[in-house]
Amino acid sequence: MFSTGRITIHHRRSGDVVVRLAGDLDEQVLTSARQAIAVAHAVAGRHPVVLDLSRLTFIGAPGLRVLADTRRALRGSGTPLVLLRPSRHLSRVLRLTGLDQGVRVAHRGRAALRAGMEAAAA
Repeated sequence: MFSTGRITIHHRRSGDVVVRLAGDLDEQVLTSARQAIAVAHAVAGRHPVVLDLSRLTFIGAPGLRVLADTRRALRGSGTPLVLLRPSRHLSRVLRLTGLDQGVRVAHRGRAALRAGMEAAAA
């Protein structure tokens, strides 16, 4: 496990890698978030990368760009992406922007694990 306080990376026995984003996904942490997601992608291989959004308190346009770029990069390599426990507000933003398309959105931890396993098998 690796943690910077606002970003935590955890490699689970199942092979998937969880990146937990906490607080504000703003200009101050964008580079760190991108680096953490890149590490998770490299470690996960074809196993799912799970972005745990349950502790995210704010996301602006640059943060949404990070999610869009992540979705594109993972899709291009065949690595499944799971967005775990986004808030009601963030879920709505994801729907309005189309960022929920082509990814699994799970509102519970076990659902994320199942979604990740299903995505990896597909």
